[in-house]
Amino acid sequence: MLDDYRFSIGRVVVYKHPNPLLPKRAYGQKGPERTMGIIISVAAAYDPHPHWVYTIQNIRTRENVQVPECEIAFGASLDYSEFRGASRLPSANTDRMTGQMVAEALNKAMTESAVANYLRASVHDIVRAEKAEEIARREGRELPLGAGDYIRIRGDLRPEIKDFHNLYGKILKLEPLDRESIEANVRGMSRRYRTRRKYVVQADNGELIRIYDPEIKVYYTIRSKKQILNWRAVTFLAEVFGDDAPYSVELEYVQNHLYSRDELEGKDRDELRDLLSSLLYAKGHMGWRDYEDRHRLFKGVSKGFLVDTILAASRFDMHRNRLMTAEEIDLKKKDRERLKKLIG
Repeated sequence: MLDDYRFSIGRVVVYKHPNPLLPKRAYGQKGPERTMGIIISVAAAYDPHPHWVYTIQNIRTRENVQVPECEIAFGASLDYSEFRGASRLPSANTDRMTGQMVAEALNKAMTESAVANYLRASVHDIVRAEKAEEIARREGRELPLGAGDYIRIRGDLRPEIKDFHNLYGKILKLEPLDRESIEANVRGMSRRYRTRRKYVVQADNGELIRIYDPEIKVYYTIRSKKQILNWRAVTFLAEVFGDDAPYSVELEYVQNHLYSRDELEGKDRDELRDLLSSLLYAKGHMGWRDYEDRHRLFKGVSKGFLVDTILAASRFDMHRNRLMTAEEIDLKKKDRERLKKLIG
């Protein structure tokens, strides 16, 4: 059974030209090996084995070529329809533009969009991180942690816990600071942060240790598991520590469902954005903060990109940490069809 094709019609993709007839420079900086085009149509081919073949129009030379899916490197986050009539193009009537002008406009638009998105995200995060760092040095880190939260241990600050470096842990209880904790502020342990709290932690090897807040490297839940920052990590850590795994009806469904293009066809961009965010969060590819900020992160992203990414993400096996094979996808589809027949 042939699975859904990976790239939607209208997507701008980078691909390997199968039969370049023009000089290398005509296809762009990377030549015909990595040139850019717009997908016009998609068709199934069955010789020598079932696969998808795309008709792609090169945005520089205007050549129409047929390219197998395996020869497409990746697709842009915007599709061709996003640029038609846009003010960022030199002319509103793109049909009268030369291939070279369209290519330059698309390249410029994608570059500017990528840079703008990067700056909006990174500058804000850098400023916030610097402020938090300064407060932590002066006053200590105000960690929103409680009993039951999962963490990763930093064991390179004290020789007493060097064997626990990078192990996972579960906080059992918080203890008040003692004299040893206060003295730690003038020793080498917390040159980076002032010590504020002491924690009794069960490491993933079963041992109990006492650590201080500078020795918490990463935390995956906060406020005694009231908020899960990394759903996939917490699912596995709950199994390690013998706890109940987190559960959400919506996330459980998207986590195990294999989406098809037919299912996604009638959804608008906002629905696709929310679905993709839930899917990425459930499979550990997106943290809680990014999930909350999904409206900004996916601003300006094309509908085709959202659909294609949902299809790809739903085919990621979070337990094996890899994409599903064609055989596994086929088996899952057959299981779904059998279930549909049983339900009626």
